Amino acid sequence: MTPIRQLSPRDKSLEVARWIAVLPAAALGNFTVDFVFRLVSGIAQPLWFLQYLLAPVAFVFTGSYVAPRHKTGTAVSLSMTSAGISLLKHVVGPHLAGNRVGTTNYVHAGLELAGALAGVTLLILRGRQSSDATDQ
Repeated sequence: MTPIRQLSPRDKSLEVARWIAVLPAAALGNFTVDFVFRLVSGIAQPLWFLQYLLAPVAFVFTGSYVAPRHKTGTAVSLSMTSAGISLLKHVVGPHLAGNRVGTTNYVHAGLELAGALAGVTLLILRGRQSSDATDQ
């Protein structure tokens, strides 16, 4: 990959635009998976946990896919962001609101954390697969 100082002004501005789009793209990926699962919630009721697993996968994978460089580092930082948001949403927020925090809250937070880690793993495996294909 070309060092950033050797890029043309047009390429630099495209790279900056892609970095700016990382977080909105990640949020859009998360929202899309969440929306689809809410649409089919009656049909997929026995698979309720998939929403908590796949939404963070989409958050991490979509955001890192948009990043122009350092995709693995971006995936790790997005997974930490997702984990923080998950803990705020399921544990800290309800606790500060005076509500009882129980097993359900921890299960949901744990599933979202596992989904974020799965997103990083998926990105790393995809990167290895594509680098193996280019080596041949």
